[in-house]
Amino acid sequence: MPSCFANTLDLSVGKSKPMKNREIQCASSFPFAIWQFPNLRIVDTYPGKDYLYHFEESSPYPGPIFEILYPGQCAVYLFNNEREVISEGGRGVGKEMVRTWTGLTYGKEPWEAFQNGKKFLRFGPGGKFGMKDLDDDDMRDY
Repeated sequence: MPSCFANTLDLSVGKSKPMKNREIQCASSFPFAIWQFPNLRIVDTYPGKDYLYHFEESSPYPGPIFEILYPGQCAVYLFNNEREVISEGGRGVGKEMVRTWTGLTYGKEPWEAFQNGKKFLRFGPGGKFGMKDLDDDDMRDY
């Protein structure tokens, strides 16, 4: 957990005080607080095996969400919906997701459990997929 997490929470409850540079940086970690921190907290405290993944393909849909990541978008790729608007690389990510989740339903270990090496599976961007760890993740700041 970053040391600025508590500062972010303090800022969100409306305390009015001048923001220092460190607090401004911490306020920008709001996405970490609502998306990443709960997942990392679960895998740190759950006694079983946890398999963490990140979906990083951006939206192929024209309009205000074009090239933006948004929650739930992975289902479009997983279920192969609207295949005609998904890039060739994105279709490859979708196929890998289907292969991975289908293997999981048949009892296959999908990838290394997070507790074993602090690694997660990344789907995307640009059609790439593979294992990453928190230290070499070039897309998110932990």
